[in-house]
Amino acid sequence: GIFGCPPPAVRGEADGREIWTAPALVVAIANTRQWGSGALVAPQARPDDGRLDVVVVAPRSIPALLLQAPRLWAGTIGRASGVAMCPFTTLVVDASVDTPLHVDGEPAGNVSRVRARVLPACLRVKVPVPGDDPRAMSVVPLYPGANWPEREVFDLFAIVFEGHPDMRR
Repeated sequence: GIFGCPPPAVRGEADGREIWTAPALVVAIANTRQWGSGALVAPQARPDDGRLDVVVVAPRSIPALLLQAPRLWAGTIGRASGVAMCPFTTLVVDASVDTPLHVDGEPAGNVSRVRARVLPACLRVKVPVPGDDPRAMSVVPLYPGANWPEREVFDLFAIVFEGHPDMRR
């Protein structure tokens, strides 16, 4: 492990099938392909497919980590040896010992079991807009499925979505 800490043995099961049974350096769950600073941790992840993606990285030496780090920004981390990626709707990860858990980059305690599942349509987004000239940035370039809902909001409430490909009534 890194800095002399042995990595925990991890067993991962996605949608009822085993995806990993071995020590793991990192187990990451992503709903988009990109994390901060442009790192493409889950290059195949799509925010509109109704699934999350899990990425499991086997232990490796610090020199190997440094040599393979550019793959994160090139979107080729999945081609590195000892990396497993899998989309899922339900996931269970069991570790041999309590392991630090971070949620959205924030420490959330030490756990030996994590369960994750997709809850369709549970995210609601509220965007404040000025009353005199209601405008918001379009999310259609990121989520093509927002095309029609943005047009409906424009038609019903006269909120203009800047960058929308076809903002008409």
